[in-house]
Amino acid sequence: MSTDIYKTSNIPTTRLTMIQQKEPPAVARTVNADYLAQILTSAESRNVGPLFNLYRDIIVGDSHIQAELGKRKLAVIGDALSIQPWDKNSNTDKAATEQVERWMLNSPSFLLAIAHLLDGVLWPVSVVEKNFARSPNGLYKIHDLIPVPHMLLDYKEGYLRILDTNDEGYIANTSHAADQSRYIIHRGHLLSTADYFGGPMRSIVWWWFLINQSRSWWARFLNRFGSGFLVGKYQSGDDESRRVLESAIKFAVTLGGLVITKDAEVDIKESMKSDGDAYEKFQIAGRREISRLILGQTLSAEASPTGMNSGVANIHGEVRRDIRRLDGILLGHTIRLHLVKQWMQINNIPGEAPIIVWSEDTTEEVAALGTLIKNLYEAGIETEDDALYTIGEKLGFPVRRRQQLSNPFPFGANPDIYSVPQISPGLVSAETAARGASAEVAQAIRENFAPYRRIILESRSPDECFRRLEAFFADKLEASQAADLIDHALTLFAANAIP
Repeated sequence: MSTDIYKTSNIPTTRLTMIQQKEPPAVARTVNADYLAQILTSAESRNVGPLFNLYRDIIVGDSHIQAELGKRKLAVIGDALSIQPWDKNSNTDKAATEQVERWMLNSPSFLLAIAHLLDGVLWPVSVVEKNFARSPNGLYKIHDLIPVPHMLLDYKEGYLRILDTNDEGYIANTSHAADQSRYIIHRGHLLSTADYFGGPMRSIVWWWFLINQSRSWWARFLNRFGSGFLVGKYQSGDDESRRVLESAIKFAVTLGGLVITKDAEVDIKESMKSDGDAYEKFQIAGRREISRLILGQTLSAEASPTGMNSGVANIHGEVRRDIRRLDGILLGHTIRLHLVKQWMQINNIPGEAPIIVWSEDTTEEVAALGTLIKNLYEAGIETEDDALYTIGEKLGFPVRRRQQLSNPFPFGANPDIYSVPQISPGLVSAETAARGASAEVAQAIRENFAPYRRIILESRSPDECFRRLEAFFADKLEASQAADLIDHALTLFAANAIP
């Protein structure tokens, strides 16, 4: 059903999917309970055309579902895309990552393809056609990424096939296998059921149907009872009065009033206000279930009182972050295997395909990570070089260690602007003695000041230097003596008395 997508002979350079000129007719406007059950039964028999057409109508015509799906997509697309080497210690994998960043993911249709692939979070599957073209430098580049409309997906033979289209974009009666050498196939959900059962979107269909049907039912109710209705009263057996009242009530809508005798009695009855509340509550309940399926929570769709310090908002936020993280992982895995790895293979680029990562941490999580790194550093703990890649994945951009400058002045200060303190005669004499005395004396002085020198050289800022020196002297001297020694140590260092 599919060929090896990594063979260099499988290089799709021609386009098969044409833009559909005439969409299949909408079915949502005529659907009823019986027809909806028939559509689902037909899909289970591998005829998914009517079901996928209904999915299209639902998403296009329902503002709530469209908005919630848009939030799900933007949570991934709005994050920074990062490409990380498969093996952080391999120069070959690093070079491959640079090639991918430079040549492969610069396609102008890449973002549109990503947005279409993310339809796979609700649809059972989402497909994008890929075309390559040879560039002037000899490498194959991505020429185009074409979203395949869901109406072209065919399961009549039991597996995924793509319906053929002619040059004008009209659907033919033939189909071809969805070969992974030509198509990116993405399933962005965790269901293990067959695609023709409808995917996660199937559970939305009945809620959509009831919400929209209740809207029409409520409109008919209001048309009949919403403006109130008239109740005429007459004496029992007085048929003449009954006929007069019936005639008057018939003309009441046209005339805007009633003309009756003094003896006749007419009451106006209004529908109960609670009926409107029941309709609103049903609408809210239905939309809440739809939001829960798409986003995993409801607070981002409606304002709900949760009480002070209840923690409900944090729990909802955690659920949404889990879903966003899953979307990024699944999408990155699909892009890596179905596009990046194939592109490297047909261009004979050595190394493993890099990891495609969408930054998945919120601003609060990034801030917490920065605080943690700072606290570790101040506690004398440094991260390994391998951890830099993990930090880069969290931030959404690569990071590296700051380069140490070969500057004789502390804290990387510019010698032109660094202010050297005045040196007392006693210290100058000590400096002269240290340089002119025997090697044994000089070595003794350097050993005595070695801890101060190390602290000053390792400190990244003046504040950090003072904190570390104070901590060093805290257990040895009184505060006044420690302050004097700190001043002398910094002065000696600035004067380069102890190199």
